[in-house]
Amino acid sequence: MDQGGPLPITDEQAKMLQEGLKLGQGALETARSFGGYVAKILGTMPEDLIGVMGADKLRARRIENIIGLGERTRARLEARHVEAAEPVSLSLALPLLEAAADESREELSDLWARLLAAAMDPARTGRVRQTFMAAVKAMDPLDAVALMSFDGYSPEPGAGAEGQIAARLGVSQAQASISLFRLIELGCVRDAFARPGMVRTNVERPLLTSFGQELLEVLAD
Repeated sequence: MDQGGPLPITDEQAKMLQEGLKLGQGALETARSFGGYVAKILGTMPEDLIGVMGADKLRARRIENIIGLGERTRARLEARHVEAAEPVSLSLALPLLEAAADESREELSDLWARLLAAAMDPARTGRVRQTFMAAVKAMDPLDAVALMSFDGYSPEPGAGAEGQIAARLGVSQAQASISLFRLIELGCVRDAFARPGMVRTNVERPLLTSFGQELLEVLAD
């Protein structure tokens, strides 16, 4: 399967989505795009797709988010020069789609697209873990930005490390500290100066853990 646009779906499938998702008479193309992107991801058009979108009042926004996810993912695959994208297994695709459908914040939408692109990339698909999705789902936007800031960068050790990251991200030191501690809780980062039982109010030597390093490599361009 190449990594071009969304797979075509039949008129019958498009109309089924339009009616099932209650999109209105003028939204057949939206249904076609939505179904095509999902078929592209899964390699098929699942019959229970409508149920994944949830209650009526949430469906329109979720559809927009999924279409945006598909467009972002296609751009990622193109940037990685993936010529033959693979369909994603249901065990990975369904929880990823459900999580991404509820996310419209730029920083986190970007991480979901990066994960999906990795899952469709034959060179990376075996490295995408359920635990990676759980970690991303638990992040706030600044946590995601802080994680990506470690790509090719490590702050100098000492009390000024948080300040260095804050300056790099363009946020306050308190905001950077909160995100660093969150990344520590998620197992992505560790403080090399921390000791068992020690209560810390700042992160002096933040380093990626093996988990964080692998996650960052999967997410990388």
